[in-house]
Amino acid sequence: MNKIVIVTGSPGVGKSTMIKSIAAHGDYRIINIGSAMLEMASTKGLVKDRDEIRFLSTKTVRNLQDEVFKSISQMDGNIILDTHSSIEANGRFVPGVPFETMRIIRDTVHGMVYIDALTDEIMKRATDDKERTRNTDRVFIDTQRRINISILSMYSAYLNIPLYVIFNRQDKLDEGIKSLKEHIEQIFSEE
Repeated sequence: MNKIVIVTGSPGVGKSTMIKSIAAHGDYRIINIGSAMLEMASTKGLVKDRDEIRFLSTKTVRNLQDEVFKSISQMDGNIILDTHSSIEANGRFVPGVPFETMRIIRDTVHGMVYIDALTDEIMKRATDDKERTRNTDRVFIDTQRRINISILSMYSAYLNIPLYVIFNRQDKLDEGIKSLKEHIEQIFSEE
């Protein structure tokens, strides 16, 4: 049996950096959904890099998500899922964990954490990130932040689980990491 915590955030908010910082401090496995989807999509010859996944058809993305989440549902132990609330391509937003996919893991999800930051901070981080292709438009980032919290609020109500919100403020990374660690430990320790 497994116990899952979903950790999400807008692209460029520093989510994966924060998750990596707590990796050695607990008894859990961390699975980056984007990386797992990239591995599957690359094996099938669909993409060459992670950012190309966003431009696949909605059906193809959902199939990849389903495959990844079915494999996760078979795992044991405490699992942190590093994923996005929404994925955008050419103005199209799709849930990072679609409703049908959420049903695969619904009995094992015990909490969600949303990592956020001010739009200006996200814009700066996205501009500075040379490894990824990120949108740096203010209106886009604000829109995606609103969509993300809406999706998570709905899932929190649907699953009857807590939703924690952490702000990864500029020059206060340690505070955000401390909050993330505390919330993760609290969720995994509850019966």
